Amino acid sequence: MPYTRTIVCLANSIKHHPSRCIAGKEWSPAGTEQWIRPVTDYRIDEGAIPLSASRLQDGTQPQLLDVIEIPFSDPVPHSCQVENHMISGGAWQKQCRLTWNDLQSMVEDHYDVWGSGNSSRLGLNDRLTPQEADACEGSLMLIRPENFRLIVSTTGAEFNNPKKGMRALFNIGETSYSLKVTDPRYTDIMRQFNEDVEYSVENCAICLSISEPLNGFHYKLVAAIFTP
Repeated sequence: MPYTRTIVCLANSIKHHPSRCIAGKEWSPAGTEQWIRPVTDYRIDEGAIPLSASRLQDGTQPQLLDVIEIPFSDPVPHSCQVENHMISGGAWQKQCRLTWNDLQSMVEDHYDVWGSGNSSRLGLNDRLTPQEADACEGSLMLIRPENFRLIVSTTGAEFNNPKKGMRALFNIGETSYSLKVTDPRYTDIMRQFNEDVEYSVENCAICLSISEPLNGFHYKLVAAIFTP
């Protein structure tokens, strides 16, 4: 039976360019509830959303903090991505837009980012084995990081891509992380950053996501960065 859900858009990140990974929290008059990630058929670009499928009624694309009504056909949990719902192909309707102040009540308390101890060559505590991913209760979180910085280097080499990439460096308690950034607003301005220089970002919140498996690992990604 088709159904609709209204979500606050908390991620609209790059996945199989130009397609996107979109996710958010269900929105109701009482506040936000469970996480929802709209997806398409996994056999095509691992469920990424084509730009044509996420177009709003005015022809634009969803922006962070937009409140959007989306039609779905079925829940389709997949490994740790228990939040996945198959889109039905109907039009997406924007209802309103929230603010930085509204976002504050959605930030979650987490003492780590899906555990630690598994690092890629260029990252730090940035990946999970399939077994570790399967043990996670979900694949999305919205947190307030400590000591958050951005750095640009040839991190794409980690994914067989020699182009520049952006990583986020931050702490949660005693644990440090270095995760790949897929927020297109930041990756689009990488050319303005000097390579291998850390840029501090004060007073921010970040949306984190666990990727589909790549070369035997699921990667932790910074899908969106929010600032006042």
